[in-house]
Amino acid sequence: MGCDYFQGFFFNKPNIVAGKRLSVNQLSAIKLLTTINDPDVEFAELGNIISQDVGLSYKLLHYINSAFFAVPNKVDSINQAIAYLGLHEVRRWINILTLSSMSDKPQAVMQTALIRAKMCEQLAKLTGHKTENFFLVGMLSSLDSILDMPIAIALQQLPLANDIVSAILDKQGPAGEALECVLGYEQWDISAINFAQLDPLLIGNAYIESINWAKDLLDTIK
Repeated sequence: MGCDYFQGFFFNKPNIVAGKRLSVNQLSAIKLLTTINDPDVEFAELGNIISQDVGLSYKLLHYINSAFFAVPNKVDSINQAIAYLGLHEVRRWINILTLSSMSDKPQAVMQTALIRAKMCEQLAKLTGHKTENFFLVGMLSSLDSILDMPIAIALQQLPLANDIVSAILDKQGPAGEALECVLGYEQWDISAINFAQLDPLLIGNAYIESINWAKDLLDTIK
């Protein structure tokens, strides 16, 4: 599926969801998220999409050139950024920057989303799973707080793969089990703090690392 499908999906959506009118900013952000997360989007197309949003381009370049990322040479263009980071990493950071622009809630809301995303990713790495879906599942699990609507309805605003949705809503599959572990840690539900028979100490370290990572990142992009 290409971008025409995703744009059609977006423009056929009402701007009133679950009794809440989405702002122009939120609608634009959702449109961008649908396109960025299209698995068929190509290098040049992604560069054009990002370059058309001056504010987003500035934020991305500012972030990449910050001390947080420590690139050896200054990155001056979006194409350079994509070439340096790769499609996967650029998608990640565009998702982060876009979600952070969608809400006027306290910073703690975005911090929670980032901690969940990073910890899910850490759990994936510790158990040999591919990390991309884990990170996205963790981050989008906070979409209800960001958009101020039920999570099932919030997820309907994006054309996500079924395994992503089922991981978030029903905690199914490895990514869903990782999210359940992360949520258990948030709520200190001892019975839920387990994942793939990992040592609890490793899970605890992953949580602390995720908190520090999220704090450093928010200090960079705020």
